[in-house]
Amino acid sequence: MKPIIHKIANFFKYLLHYRKNRRFEQINKKLSKKVDDIEVDKIILKGEIVQMVRKYLKLDAKSEYIPKEYKNKAEIREQVLYKFGDRMKKLNVKINAKLELV
Repeated sequence: MKPIIHKIANFFKYLLHYRKNRRFEQINKKLSKKVDDIEVDKIILKGEIVQMVRKYLKLDAKSEYIPKEYKNKAEIREQVLYKFGDRMKKLNVKINAKLELV
Protein backbone atom coordinates (compact mmCIF):
# COMPACT_ATOMS: atom_id res chain seq x y z
CA MET A 1 0.00 0.00 0.00
CA LYS A 2 2.82 2.42 0.78
CA PRO A 3 4.40 2.28 -2.70
CA ILE A 4 1.14 3.39 -4.29
CA ILE A 5 0.82 6.33 -1.88
CA HIS A 6 4.43 7.31 -2.53
CA LYS A 7 3.89 7.17 -6.28
CA ILE A 8 0.80 9.35 -6.03
CA ALA A 9 2.60 11.80 -3.74
CA ASN A 10 5.58 11.98 -6.14
CA PHE A 11 3.21 12.60 -9.04
CA PHE A 12 1.59 15.55 -7.23
CA LYS A 13 5.03 16.92 -6.29
CA TYR A 14 6.00 16.69 -9.95
CA LEU A 15 2.88 18.63 -10.94
CA LEU A 16 3.47 21.28 -8.28
CA HIS A 17 7.09 21.86 -9.33
CA TYR A 18 6.62 21.44 -13.09
CA ARG A 19 7.04 25.15 -13.97
CA LYS A 20 10.11 25.57 -11.78
CA ASN A 21 11.74 22.44 -13.18
CA ARG A 22 10.93 23.49 -16.74
CA ARG A 23 12.47 26.92 -16.18
CA PHE A 24 15.63 25.40 -14.70
CA GLU A 25 15.95 23.06 -17.68
CA GLN A 26 15.80 26.02 -20.07
CA ILE A 27 18.37 27.93 -18.05
CA ASN A 28 20.68 24.90 -17.98
CA LYS A 29 20.49 24.58 -21.77
CA LYS A 30 21.51 28.23 -22.21
CA LEU A 31 24.30 27.91 -19.66
CA SER A 32 25.73 24.78 -21.26
CA LYS A 33 25.85 26.55 -24.65
CA LYS A 34 27.60 29.53 -23.06
CA VAL A 35 30.13 27.31 -21.28
CA ASP A 36 30.90 25.53 -24.57
CA ASP A 37 31.43 28.88 -26.31
CA ILE A 38 33.79 30.03 -23.55
CA GLU A 39 35.82 26.81 -23.78
CA VAL A 40 36.18 27.23 -27.55
CA ASP A 41 37.30 30.84 -27.05
CA LYS A 42 39.89 29.70 -24.50
CA ILE A 43 41.31 27.12 -26.91
CA ILE A 44 41.52 29.70 -29.70
CA LEU A 45 43.23 32.21 -27.37
CA LYS A 46 45.78 29.64 -26.22
CA GLY A 47 46.57 28.76 -29.84
CA GLU A 48 47.07 32.44 -30.72
CA ILE A 49 49.35 32.90 -27.70
CA VAL A 50 51.48 29.91 -28.71
CA GLN A 51 51.78 31.24 -32.26
CA MET A 52 52.75 34.70 -30.99
CA VAL A 53 55.40 33.27 -28.68
CA ARG A 54 56.87 31.13 -31.47
CA LYS A 55 57.02 34.19 -33.71
CA TYR A 56 58.41 36.38 -30.91
CA LEU A 57 61.15 33.86 -30.11
CA LYS A 58 61.82 33.32 -33.82
CA LEU A 59 61.69 29.56 -33.40
CA ASP A 60 60.69 29.17 -37.03
CA ALA A 61 64.01 30.54 -38.27
CA LYS A 62 65.39 27.56 -40.22
CA SER A 63 68.43 29.25 -41.69
CA GLU A 64 71.71 28.42 -40.01
CA TYR A 65 72.91 31.97 -40.67
CA ILE A 66 70.07 33.64 -38.80
CA PRO A 67 70.67 33.04 -35.10
CA LYS A 68 67.73 32.24 -32.89
CA GLU A 69 67.29 34.97 -30.32
CA TYR A 70 67.08 34.14 -26.63
CA LYS A 71 64.38 35.98 -24.72
CA ASN A 72 63.88 36.16 -20.99
CA LYS A 73 60.77 34.42 -19.60
CA ALA A 74 59.68 37.61 -17.87
CA GLU A 75 59.98 39.51 -21.14
CA ILE A 76 57.86 36.92 -22.96
CA ARG A 77 55.28 36.97 -20.18
CA GLU A 78 55.02 40.77 -20.37
CA GLN A 79 54.53 40.63 -24.15
CA VAL A 80 51.78 38.03 -23.81
CA LEU A 81 50.03 40.09 -21.12
CA TYR A 82 50.41 43.24 -23.24
CA LYS A 83 48.89 41.69 -26.36
CA PHE A 84 46.31 39.35 -24.88
CA GLY A 85 45.73 40.69 -21.35
CA ASP A 86 42.16 41.90 -21.87
CA ARG A 87 41.00 38.67 -23.50
CA MET A 88 42.80 36.62 -20.85
CA LYS A 89 40.96 38.46 -18.06
CA LYS A 90 37.64 38.07 -19.83
CA LEU A 91 38.14 34.30 -20.28
CA ASN A 92 39.82 33.83 -16.87
CA VAL A 93 43.07 32.50 -18.37
CA LYS A 94 46.29 33.19 -16.49
CA ILE A 95 49.95 32.72 -17.30
CA ASN A 96 52.33 31.66 -14.56
CA ALA A 97 56.08 32.20 -14.15
CA LYS A 98 56.86 29.01 -16.13
CA LEU A 99 54.84 30.40 -19.08
CA GLU A 100 52.09 27.83 -18.61
CA LEU A 101 48.57 28.92 -19.43
CA VAL A 102 46.30 28.09 -16.50
